Amino acid sequence: QFPIVYCRGAADGCWLPRGHGRQSIVPALAHSCNVYFLSLARALDRSALDAVCLSFGLLPANSDLTPEEMIGLGRGWPQPPATLAKAFRLLVQDRSSAVVQTALRGMALCAAEGTAREVHLPCYAKTGTAACSHDAHRSHGDGYTVAAYPVDQHRLIVLAQHCGTTGAHTAADVGRILRSL
Repeated sequence: QFPIVYCRGAADGCWLPRGHGRQSIVPALAHSCNVYFLSLARALDRSALDAVCLSFGLLPANSDLTPEEMIGLGRGWPQPPATLAKAFRLLVQDRSSAVVQTALRGMALCAAEGTAREVHLPCYAKTGTAACSHDAHRSHGDGYTVAAYPVDQHRLIVLAQHCGTTGAHTAADVGRILRSL
């Protein structure tokens, strides 16, 4: 059971100054609502998180990570790109769980009208923006987008990082890559 959270925007720590308003999990995934995911991270059972990480081959979170870092704010929770791509492939292939089906609805909405809409293809996608990871650049942030295309067969998984921009802008890069293949 996922909570309903009210996002007031910058006042609550969201990237969208005016806020997202009332959020459930599907629109929160689609629109990358920081307030929603901070709420989830604050209530997270670390042993359950470790079990999920293990099932997807992800590195577990350090025990000292703050909720902000768990959702990609601050130093974040880095994962190797190949590990993320494999985890995303496992996610889009597992339709047996109601939780996974909910996540996929959120990622389809993200591609259709959310932060990944610039992909301009029907796919499962998720964007994110995190602190810049490049010592030489130290820009405002790095944009990330992951997409599985097409939605019915998932032949392609594209994971892109673009220094100095947001995940929403990186979605356009992913769209160009997918259309070129």
